[in-house]
Amino acid sequence: MEGPSQYQVERAKRVCDGCPVREPCLNYALNTSQAYGVWGGTDPAQRRELNLRAEPPRESVPARPLRGGR
Repeated sequence: MEGPSQYQVERAKRVCDGCPVREPCLNYALNTSQAYGVWGGTDPAQRRELNLRAEPPRESVPARPLRGGR
């Protein structure tokens, strides 16, 4: 992101700096997968990164043997 949109995002994030509901706002955005805008002081790319870090690692499940087979 660059140009005027980057400036707008940075300006919005500064508003979030002193907001008393920043944490609940961010939690709402993460829980409801908000894909646009600044929520809780984060932009969409930052929220995607937070979600990726929060996801538990996927474990592989061993395959079950086929019936009557080998």
